[in-house]
Amino acid sequence: MTNTIVKHLPTSRYYGLDAVRACALMIGIVFHGIESFVSFIPPMVWAVKDGANPVFIDSFFFVSHVFRMQAFFLVAGFFARMVYLKLGTSPFIIHRVKRIAVPLIIFWPLVYFAIVILWSWGIHKQRMMADSSVQPIDIFQTSKNTLISGQWLSAGFPWTHLWFLYTLLWIYTLLLATRALFEKWVDTKGKVRSSVSNFFVNIIQKPGGSLVLALPTIPLMFMMKNKFGVDTPDHGLIPYLPSLAVYFYYFSLGWILHRNAPFIEIFTKYRILNTVIGTVLIVIVTTMFLSIVYDPTLGLSLGTSFAWLESAYNTLYAFASMTAMFGFIGMMLFYFSNENSTIRFLADASYWMYLIHLPVVVFFQILVAPLDIHWIFKVMLILIPSFVLLLVSYRFLVRFTWVGKLLNGKK
Repeated sequence: MTNTIVKHLPTSRYYGLDAVRACALMIGIVFHGIESFVSFIPPMVWAVKDGANPVFIDSFFFVSHVFRMQAFFLVAGFFARMVYLKLGTSPFIIHRVKRIAVPLIIFWPLVYFAIVILWSWGIHKQRMMADSSVQPIDIFQTSKNTLISGQWLSAGFPWTHLWFLYTLLWIYTLLLATRALFEKWVDTKGKVRSSVSNFFVNIIQKPGGSLVLALPTIPLMFMMKNKFGVDTPDHGLIPYLPSLAVYFYYFSLGWILHRNAPFIEIFTKYRILNTVIGTVLIVIVTTMFLSIVYDPTLGLSLGTSFAWLESAYNTLYAFASMTAMFGFIGMMLFYFSNENSTIRFLADASYWMYLIHLPVVVFFQILVAPLDIHWIFKVMLILIPSFVLLLVSYRFLVRFTWVGKLLNGKK
């Protein structure tokens, strides 16, 4: 490889991958922060529906969903193997319980109660604006009914935006079980794992390697229900299996990548090529979604008469996700792989920020929705205070406390 690429490789810490993780989670905060403006989110589904529905918001909302969680799970797989090799199986399990399961147990009730209250308040305000005769909603009674009526059992457990933690727990379990099976019964000498690893290395060294790696995800995309990309497995004690399989696949790619860590420079070598291919494919699938796939009267469905078009859409989406993710990671590694205290701070802060961001952005969405101002100013009034509040709360209330230690370890 050229010296231009090698000089950007990290020495003691993968700052570029820290940047990927931080950026992916913060894009998620923006993703939810603009959701009240999205035209294809039905009224009463989100806490508040803003009257402004710009095409730019619709496009950004769709595009950010194409690659951000795929990048997150790949990086999660990379770091998971690094921790696994450092600690061993049992300490790794304890470590993951502390960093993933315990935060889920602690933060889910807090976030869920806040969401129930905010949703009740926001929907009440929408109804009041549409019809002044509508009676106010008793938010406490709504919370009580939601929790004790059993509706959450029949509809699936509501993980909210914390579904990614629950999904990670499933992935860790599946991966460790698969690894144990191979080590004891299927691949005692490691030949199969070495062959898979070598195949991966050979693929990523080729210019079109990202397209080849996307092939296994194509049949899974055909199983998605919402036609919005990978369905979010945010309900149910058993995640939606096609979605789990997609994220497990990306996680496994990250795990294998760490096995071949020196080849991480390939991401930077082909960063421009993958970014260009990914951008072209994203433009195509975004155009298809907004102009063909989504029908305001029928919902997110093409119907049987357009089966061939839906097939093309799902196939292109699979390729778009992988190539855009490769391009995104390549850019982060190229520009942010040198030691950077700011990136490290944001990488640590992003976990806390993402855990608690949803009630924060929804609160500001409800406040600005009635304002008669341009949507750009509304978005700024939602995102800027939200990010300031989240960053300041991490710096002064979390970073050097037991919560910061729980989420990111000792400082």
